[in-house]
Amino acid sequence: MKNFLLAFLLFSISLFSFAQNSLDSGLVAFLPFNGNANDESGNNNNGIVNGTQLTQDRFGINNRAYQFDGINSFISIADNPNLFSDELTISWWYKLTETPGGAWVVIGWVDGGHRYQQFFSGGQLCYLNGYNVNQPGILFNPTYGLNDLNIWKNVVVTYKKLSETTSTTSIYVDGELKQTDNHNLAMDYVPGFDFFIGKNHNGNFFKGYLDDLRIYNRVLNNTEILALYNDSTTYFTDSLIAYFPFNGNANDESFLHNNGTVFNAVLTTDRYANQDAAYHFNGNDSYIQVPDNSMYDFGNGDFSISSWINVSEIRTARIVSAGYVQNDNIWGLGFGIHPVWGTGNRINYFVYSGNAYQDFSSDEILNYTPGEWIFVTAAKSGNQIKFYTNGLPVGTSTISYPSNSNSYLSIGCRQESNNNLIEFFKGKIDEVKIFNKSFSDQEIWEMYKATTTAPNLLLPLNNSIINTLTPLLDWDSLVTATDYTIYIATDSSFNNIILSQIANQSSYLVENGVLSADVEYFWKVRTNNDGGIGPWSESNRFSIILTDVEIEEQLPKEFSLLQNYPNPFNPSTTISWQSPVSSWQTLKVFDVLGKEIETLIEGYYEAGTHSTLFIVNSSLPSGVYFYQLKAGDYTETKMMILLR
Repeated sequence: MKNFLLAFLLFSISLFSFAQNSLDSGLVAFLPFNGNANDESGNNNNGIVNGTQLTQDRFGINNRAYQFDGINSFISIADNPNLFSDELTISWWYKLTETPGGAWVVIGWVDGGHRYQQFFSGGQLCYLNGYNVNQPGILFNPTYGLNDLNIWKNVVVTYKKLSETTSTTSIYVDGELKQTDNHNLAMDYVPGFDFFIGKNHNGNFFKGYLDDLRIYNRVLNNTEILALYNDSTTYFTDSLIAYFPFNGNANDESFLHNNGTVFNAVLTTDRYANQDAAYHFNGNDSYIQVPDNSMYDFGNGDFSISSWINVSEIRTARIVSAGYVQNDNIWGLGFGIHPVWGTGNRINYFVYSGNAYQDFSSDEILNYTPGEWIFVTAAKSGNQIKFYTNGLPVGTSTISYPSNSNSYLSIGCRQESNNNLIEFFKGKIDEVKIFNKSFSDQEIWEMYKATTTAPNLLLPLNNSIINTLTPLLDWDSLVTATDYTIYIATDSSFNNIILSQIANQSSYLVENGVLSADVEYFWKVRTNNDGGIGPWSESNRFSIILTDVEIEEQLPKEFSLLQNYPNPFNPSTTISWQSPVSSWQTLKVFDVLGKEIETLIEGYYEAGTHSTLFIVNSSLPSGVYFYQLKAGDYTETKMMILLR
């Protein structure tokens, strides 16, 4: 999931932990835009720059991305049949500063009714516009809504030819599958036309920023796509002086390559449930020892230290430390409890200076559950050291003492005196990073978001007002999740929880009798898997108002049967519909022969928006099914796919 080969001060190329699933396998074009538009896949698909300008990438490094002006700037690549295949994966990073108008083309390789292109239009991404002039229909053009501005986003699109006249496509955003579409057309290739980045052959130009274009001649799986996103969102700059991803070993993958030696720590599952991708420390005698290096002497300079941890037992424990108590040469980052740190569970940073321990601690860390993954960070800037959990500040202290080291670096404990080890950590540690600079609140938040397993909440929207006592809660699905824990509370601190539920899919329909009108609610979700408990999502607030005025304002204007979600699905999916009037309504499921499979609802329903959950039994085979809503004279039918 997190293998890296770091080239000092330049770029990182991600490698998957197993050779057969290498992110280099099938790579036919890789343009990282590191000062030029050269192809670093080894296939000579080099780009020619036409008016585009080098700019900062998503890490703030100069000359590592391209800006396109939307007027006449683009990059061209000579026609090459290896850019086309019956299976494709296309990945790129983008940033928009305004909503596109017309067609803003990211990739343009359509001319004469063949091949493919990708373009923005308004708030939609036409994520793979495929052509074959020799087939009925000539083209397909699936779209997905993307409205984010002023933030870097990763788009990955897959294509697979199923037969001479059928194919399927999918889009992933920031590592998460968002949509799959099936088409009654398969693309074809004819030679002769250049491959354009930033425009198409009709002259529709892209306006914004692009980086890290990859094209594969195979379909990457969900795990590889998530790895591709996570591996390319870590802050790799010249300030990273230690990086221990623990991918099967304790090697340092910073430019120092200052590898650690493992003593009694055992490889285990990480927060993604990947095997041998984190270390478990027994709390007695397990630790990792890293050779001394002068880079670990910060003096009075700035630094940042971060790590993912999963604590089995809360105690006085060190995540990482360097040196030992002699001549003021030790520093350490801890997590747990100690009378000197203050009441409750806290992050602690200490040095030994002036013949005394000098401790600096965060605010109390509330509501932490042993077995839960948490992202811990300490960042020193000037004479202030700031602490963070899951990307958010949790306290600041003033520090006027140097941070020096006279001995090796320890992960999972600290040295009291020469080779006398104490304060052992009990639990899992992963992704230890040390930087010789400080980061802003926003940068640390982005570090957390780039590597977290916390879902993004979709519906109800934050601060929304709804008019149903049985809302559908919806969030991003995560391929790393076994199931999800849902909390609804009447306070933002979640002290008064009125619903605690486990869901095996990325949505949950609240049952009648749980919520009340004229009450403000807060909800959040987290993932669970074999690697442990994930961090909570951000919380959303919603209110339920059922007055006649609110109901009248929010009633649907017409009947509408919505597309089921997720689709394809297994073993369950949510079907929603809107009704402008109260009426007797039925919702039934049929197979392709018209045989009724199940009646999902039958009864009198008030005007409003409704949802129901369709859970298939184990005997129902994979295939295409139809669901039909009848309400008075209104009838609508939609298709869904069960994929076991």
